[in-house]
Amino acid sequence: MRYLRQSTATIVEVGPFVDDTDGKTLEEGLTIASIDIQLMQPLDTAAVPPDRVANGAFASDTSWTKNSWTIAGGVADSAGAQSTDIEQTPATAFVENVAYEVVFDVATQSAGDVTAKVGGTAGTARSTVATFTETIIAGSGSLLEFTASGFTGTIDNVVVKQVPIPITPAASGTSNDMVLTQANTGTYWLELTANQVGIVGRHKLTAFISGALIVWEEFQVLEEEVYDDLFAASAVGYLKPSTAGRDLDVSAGGEAGLDWANIGSKTTVNDLTQTDIQLCDTTTAVTNQVTADTTAISGDSTAADNAELFFDGTGYAGGSTKLGVDIVSVSGDTTSADNLELDYDGTGYDKSNSTIGTATTNTDLISAATIADAIWNEARSGHATLGTYGDAFIGLVTGSAEAGTLSTTVMTSDLAEATDDHYNGRTVVWTSGVLAGQASDITDYLGSTGQLTYTAVTEAPGAGDDFVIY
Repeated sequence: MRYLRQSTATIVEVGPFVDDTDGKTLEEGLTIASIDIQLMQPLDTAAVPPDRVANGAFASDTSWTKNSWTIAGGVADSAGAQSTDIEQTPATAFVENVAYEVVFDVATQSAGDVTAKVGGTAGTARSTVATFTETIIAGSGSLLEFTASGFTGTIDNVVVKQVPIPITPAASGTSNDMVLTQANTGTYWLELTANQVGIVGRHKLTAFISGALIVWEEFQVLEEEVYDDLFAASAVGYLKPSTAGRDLDVSAGGEAGLDWANIGSKTTVNDLTQTDIQLCDTTTAVTNQVTADTTAISGDSTAADNAELFFDGTGYAGGSTKLGVDIVSVSGDTTSADNLELDYDGTGYDKSNSTIGTATTNTDLISAATIADAIWNEARSGHATLGTYGDAFIGLVTGSAEAGTLSTTVMTSDLAEATDDHYNGRTVVWTSGVLAGQASDITDYLGSTGQLTYTAVTEAPGAGDDFVIY
């Protein structure tokens, strides 16, 4: 299977074409314009393509925004040579660059014409009484429209379904040129436009011409950034670094990790939590260290002086004198306090037949449960220290489904991010509603509406259902 870049014009191989009688003779003199080519895109629903139109037979005065049109007698009526739209937003949204077949009747016509539009892309203006069938590649809009241009008449029996994109190849001069790759191959080059590969997912192209066996090719269209990470010049691979041009350090055994010799900007603070540093060859001046005034620690001036020598870099040679500590405030046991004083003030304590006294009980201790609750119940925005476990949760995105498009593959949400494709490749997990506990991968995001597209789940979410994006 070949991989193609989304929304990028490309050239693909189609063939080989062989004779449909003997199954082996190469067909290299085909009439290009007579080849029937269909490009099937991924289905934009989880089922066989349904009719997208509500009340397409105009059996009632519902489902349509009429403007200057009227609905009565089983038809939509444009009277007085007017020029407005009758329109609706289908329950299952149109997908940009997907092909839809539009079938409708012009039941009566006495003036002007009427044009079908899908997602803002216009079809052909119709000015005669007939049943019309046409394929329209959807634009970025959401509406199904019939636009009157001085039209006096009626329309009826509107049906819209997803279909393969029809491609009409030509020998030259079009956006779908098709030429023989090389003699004795039976294989042809075919140009595809950016719109024809505008949808991410699996595509199947079929080509048929009388006298030759049918030919088909399959392609996987990848989102632009993913394709570039895998196949562009100097591609860094699927796991790409946060800074362009860098790569992950990988050991000879294939293990990914950090090579400390390759760390840039070494003046930057690094969190070495859970890092086992077994050997340090050289240390430089240490900044931001804890300082202490030993006079406040011990009432023994000799011990305080010894501690100062110990920590200020000049060193203390030892001897019989030890660090002095006044622990009267540590223990209520005067004997224990005296023993510790002897141990640290330089006179020494032989420790015979005596133990350190037991400290008094502090009744004001904060319980472990209280501490845990204070940490876990704090808002994510409060975990602002870079590199901490709390900071890791800031990357999570929460939201709720909103009324609009709610299906097994598409969900309108209250997400405020305005950039298209912003959440592509991440995972959505529902935390409430009928889908609570289910997860799906995000394949598309529309910033203008907060709409997420994802791999099909078992049910449609409901408005107000909560979710988290990982």
